Amino acid sequence: MTYIPKKLVNPGLRAIGSNFVDADTGAAYVGPYHENFDGKTFTGVDQYDPNKKEIIPNPTKQQSTTQVINTPQNNSYSEINTKNSALLKYGKDPESFTPSPSSQDYRRGSINRYFAKRITEKPQRVKEISGSAYNSLSSKDGKYNYAIWRVFQITWRISGTESQIKSTNKKIVDTANRDFRGIRSYLRNLDQFYKVPVETPTPSRTFRDNNSNIGLRPRGETRNRLKDLY
Repeated sequence: MTYIPKKLVNPGLRAIGSNFVDADTGAAYVGPYHENFDGKTFTGVDQYDPNKKEIIPNPTKQQSTTQVINTPQNNSYSEINTKNSALLKYGKDPESFTPSPSSQDYRRGSINRYFAKRITEKPQRVKEISGSAYNSLSSKDGKYNYAIWRVFQITWRISGTESQIKSTNKKIVDTANRDFRGIRSYLRNLDQFYKVPVETPTPSRTFRDNNSNIGLRPRGETRNRLKDLY
């Protein structure tokens, strides 16, 4: 069941007469119902009713469909009702983000990556977001529109051999895709951020050591050796 914050539900409403009908059967409905942020209405006092069914306004009726109970929660809901598109402006949407691993990340071997997808979008597209946006959406602090965004986090390997990195990241993506559909399509580059290791060259013995003359030859000897080569 999709979680819907209380602030985005208008509960305790009551349908009267034959103004509402069952969305499946068309039968008239009288009784308690609630309205979600997206404008859909369901039987039951609130979103937690296990037997709730979707109902719709009777297309043949023009009169008022609802007796609204004047409560603080209903009043709060009316301020963000989506029928005037206010819901989609409730907090901003997270922006796309591309990680930039540091040298410390490469020494550690991995980075955390964060993703989000809009639940009101069909099909739902995955986008990568920053860690701060992920934390804000997870804590529902109101900076971002947490009501319509679902978030996910993975650990992404960036150090090791190329084959090791691809193997590890494939297992991570396959597992993540079970809970966060679409992330496999987004993370097709399994060695993203991989860098070919730079080997430190071994010091040559032909260079002068501060404390010895190893590797040095007299100038004349070097000249004679060159003559021998030709």
